[in-house]
Amino acid sequence: MHYAIISDIHGNREALDACLSDARHQGVDAVLCLGDLIGYGPNPNEVADRVREEADIVIGGNHDAGAVLDLELFDFNPYARASLEWTRGVLTPANRRFLSELRVVAQLPDALLVHASPNMPREWRYMATVADVEENFMAFSEKVCFVGHTHFPLIMEKGYDGSFRFFQQDDLDLAEGARYMVNVGSVGQPRDGDARACYVVFDARVNRVTTRRVAYDFRETQEKMKHVRLPGYLVDRLEVGR
Repeated sequence: MHYAIISDIHGNREALDACLSDARHQGVDAVLCLGDLIGYGPNPNEVADRVREEADIVIGGNHDAGAVLDLELFDFNPYARASLEWTRGVLTPANRRFLSELRVVAQLPDALLVHASPNMPREWRYMATVADVEENFMAFSEKVCFVGHTHFPLIMEKGYDGSFRFFQQDDLDLAEGARYMVNVGSVGQPRDGDARACYVVFDARVNRVTTRRVAYDFRETQEKMKHVRLPGYLVDRLEVGR
């Protein structure tokens, strides 16, 4: 199978449309979504509707849960909290129900899908250190685990000898005997200094991971954000990928 794996769309319809169009040109067999469909961006309903139509597997992220479940929002930064409060007010009943029913883990043959980390996936933890990475490798047995959450594309390898390596590159063939965690980056709000939308293509037939960067009209998204009065910081960061 040939998969497009998307994550952290964050209500950015223009970025999602661009990535799905690019994925079709890559000849993928299925689209997998790792969560955070909403939050930050101006089109939560349009994004949720499109993902429901296009994705074969969808799991939930912390912003999805924050918008639809009975959760306090104090764990979110002020900008995320403001955007989620707005999102709560505009979600349709159908999308509220859809997001509230999302599971947090899914499996493929020899691959695991989670939003944040395989270790305690409902805690939405960040992997900030090598110790965090090592702990999370112990939490799954599959060849590869695909994650999002940080908005930063990265491939983490645990070799057959237990050593760790980290890759930031467009293509990587997964080595025999090694295991991997692959952060697929963010469709709707990249934070690695590249403003283009980001997603991953996984060719399971040959165990190859390809990170795709796709240009989109972020200025259209920014204008929509201004129109609904989302925080200016969230508007500005789309232009710089931070």
